[in-house]
Amino acid sequence: MKSSSLILASAVALVVANSAFAAITLPCGDVQQEASGTAGITVGNNPVSDYPTTSAPVVTAILAQPGVFKATLKGGATVSKTYSNWSFLINDGSGSLDVFGKMPTGNTYIPTVGDAVTATGSYIPYNGIPELGTLTAITKNSSGNSVPAPLSLTAAALHSSSVLTGAVDENGAYTILGQLITLHNVYIGGLTVGQFSTSNLTCRIYDTQASAIANSTTTPTSNIPTAADGVTMYYWESSYSSAFINLAGSYTPQATDGAFNVTGFVDVFSPTQPEFIPIAITAADGSPLSTVPEPASLGILGLGAVALLRRRK
Repeated sequence: MKSSSLILASAVALVVANSAFAAITLPCGDVQQEASGTAGITVGNNPVSDYPTTSAPVVTAILAQPGVFKATLKGGATVSKTYSNWSFLINDGSGSLDVFGKMPTGNTYIPTVGDAVTATGSYIPYNGIPELGTLTAITKNSSGNSVPAPLSLTAAALHSSSVLTGAVDENGAYTILGQLITLHNVYIGGLTVGQFSTSNLTCRIYDTQASAIANSTTTPTSNIPTAADGVTMYYWESSYSSAFINLAGSYTPQATDGAFNVTGFVDVFSPTQPEFIPIAITAADGSPLSTVPEPASLGILGLGAVALLRRRK
């Protein structure tokens, strides 16, 4: 027969063990402070008061969705891509997260920009992207909510690891990682004349055309651009269907072209190198990218600087 002290010790141990798996509700900004792999995190109507403007997380962008998507390239060739995961950004005023992966078994929710949601899963950051994955529950609370505008930044602001050390708010949350961002009036260098297609591509974005032209013949690598007003851009169509849907078949901008607006988000491929992942590119006046100039054979295979192969989870 166990003594009362042993029974009490066992009960305490059981409580402690169970507490390790207890669900916690946090604002998006605080999730980024959790250890990678922390399970049972819920983002939703949060009682924590250190973010007075916090509300239910709202879907601000769809980065990827399951399905088969096709694009017609210049010259008439058709290419297709199959995606199996969801990826969408949610923002509650304290910060932003990427919800990545498959919906829980039996859950038929289809994310739409403007939805207010409550979601439970594990915090599993990937390449610096703050992600809530392995979803165990997600509920749409309402739809048609106002969506915050993308952050407006410069390429220089994303040039180096200062994006990690110098962009933290008073509560310790990153103000850039996980956010939808637009780089306005920037120039793109380092792409062979062609079109976006079914190959991941690396190039550079600069705030000034002079920097773009001066570095346009430099083969992009995983290093931070030499010019202080530049950031590496990575067309990551293998993971993000929005990049493929919006850009495949479009002309690859050149350093000598005019300015562009590039909307996307930031990842960190190495410990010190922020990258910009585009999901949409337009001319600075808002018009879409032009198609590839003749001859039509140019770029059919997605010519450009092909980056290192990356595997998604």
